Amino acid sequence: MRDKDEHSKPHKSNQYRDHGHHGDDWDHGHDRHHGHDGTTGTTATTSTTTPPGDAQWCSPGFWKNHYPEAWGPTGLTGNEKYSAFFQQAPPRSPKGISDKAQVDPTIYEVVANPQWYGGGATEDVADLLSDRHPGINFTGFRVDNCPL
Repeated sequence: MRDKDEHSKPHKSNQYRDHGHHGDDWDHGHDRHHGHDGTTGTTATTSTTTPPGDAQWCSPGFWKNHYPEAWGPTGLTGNEKYSAFFQQAPPRSPKGISDKAQVDPTIYEVVANPQWYGGGATEDVADLLSDRHPGINFTGFRVDNCPL
């Protein structure tokens, strides 16, 4: 088994907003970090801080391969536009442009077509879904630890 830290990438909280990519500008491997920073919760009865637990995250491939059943608990259908969460359309790769991929795709279209939208956009969607799923403790780190 690989060490979790080997696959962890910290993510600054931007509440799924401007991530520095615009329209058809392909990101050429630019490493963007998204999601929520890990936090601790406070219990209402004792006012003590509780640790968030082990970081969990499910990859874009997981979300693609487990559509629509795993998406249900997130409250998302996959038909929502990527730009509704990230304030702009994802970049399209040269292949996405030549294949006439949607300029403003749905979040499912993004994870289903990494060849058109690239790893950064697919990871944005995986962050969003992992954060919204009640069975995943997404702490803002992309780790090889999907609990579903």
